[in-house]
Amino acid sequence: MKSDLGKEIISFYDNLRKRQQLDEELKMTLSNFFSLIDEKADRKELKFSNDDWKRLGLLAGRSLKNTENLWKLTNFIAEKF
Repeated sequence: MKSDLGKEIISFYDNLRKRQQLDEELKMTLSNFFSLIDEKADRKELKFSNDDWKRLGLLAGRSLKNTENLWKLTNFIAEKF
């Protein structure tokens, strides 16, 4: 019984570490994406309405809170691009 608990703790720890790595990769990907968006907007290569910019900012902020909000951001990005 104690052995099973130890295995589950190790499994939980390994999954948490993988999740942490994926979260870091996602943050880097989002950072790169928004840097590119800003660059294209500065060059006038990308034109969003004020409402689109507000929605993008709102969704980006919320995306850090949970996966559902991250999906909403992803769907918005896919819709616009």
